[in-house]
Amino acid sequence: PHLHLRVSHPAAKPLVTELFFEQEQRNLQDPVFLALPEASQRALTLRVSTFATGLLADATLVLDGTVPYVQH
Repeated sequence: PHLHLRVSHPAAKPLVTELFFEQEQRNLQDPVFLALPEASQRALTLRVSTFATGLLADATLVLDGTVPYVQH
């Protein structure tokens, strides 16, 4: 299993990617995952933490573009 993401912002190019789950054995059979260089596999693999109320995974996504800083 993996997540398909499309993230966009008016000042940046859209980002379309997939995120994979750490320790998921099916990653080793996923043709998209296997086609990635090892550094990209690491960057796109989420570490999942288990809590009493569910699961948590953090990801940092960087869009290609310049977004002006707006102070609120």
